[in-house]
Amino acid sequence: MRFFISLDMEGVSGLVNWPGFDPPSSPDHAFARRQALAEVSAVIEGLRDGVREAGGTLEDFTVADAHARGLNLDPAGLPRDATLIRGFPRPHYMVEGLGPEHDLACFIGYHSRVGLPDALMDHSYSGACIHEVRLNGAPVGETELNAAYAAHYGVPLGLVSGDAALESQVAESFGPKVVFVRTKAGIGRFAAACEHPENVLERLREGARRAVLSLDELPLYRVAEPCTLEVELAETQMADLLALFPGFERTGGRSVKVTAPGMPALYRAYLGLLLVAGAAKRLKDE
Repeated sequence: MRFFISLDMEGVSGLVNWPGFDPPSSPDHAFARRQALAEVSAVIEGLRDGVREAGGTLEDFTVADAHARGLNLDPAGLPRDATLIRGFPRPHYMVEGLGPEHDLACFIGYHSRVGLPDALMDHSYSGACIHEVRLNGAPVGETELNAAYAAHYGVPLGLVSGDAALESQVAESFGPKVVFVRTKAGIGRFAAACEHPENVLERLREGARRAVLSLDELPLYRVAEPCTLEVELAETQMADLLALFPGFERTGGRSVKVTAPGMPALYRAYLGLLLVAGAAKRLKDE
């Protein structure tokens, strides 16, 4: 069996705001990276447990370091049968390396889509540029977009971890079969009641084991293809620039949409949108 793990950081146990853990000089920088590695390692061990219990054969793991510039995990801290995808930019960012060869996907340290109440560090890929994202008309966040990408290749989502707002979002989008491990509950956007990190590690290992054993029951988050992404941007000059590119249709002062034949192409288009929108924001700030 082959497994794909995508790591974000906002949903990692104990972390509550970006200034507190992202800059190298921040108070929780070292802890954040230690805990992120520990959480990924716990998931890997749980997946091993599940394969052994199911009587399967384990081949390998692909781990995508998917927060910011993808430089959060210590490569030497992972087991030798894990391939680490790191660095940025890359064409499929949070799901780089995921393909039809994988049996199961796990999204660790994730967060809710932008705009939910009591959602810790909520955003949809970019808090500075994105106000709302709709996939084929339905509001989505990173979890749904990445799961739809996985489903394009026939890979189910089996395990998600993050805050309580994301737990509700996952239950609504995927139903009860996808295992969820809560790491904290938001008290507004930049404060939370945090589970003890060791308890989170135990639940992640058990959750990963359960995901393997329930593999045949896991849903695929398939979307109709061709698929359309509608994006409400933060500022009008972002739509100004995006409207210059073939394939992007301006639908309002701050909104654009793009249609692609399948999720991989749509995902690349969205990543391009994010980079252009980021450049447009810097134009205003210069």
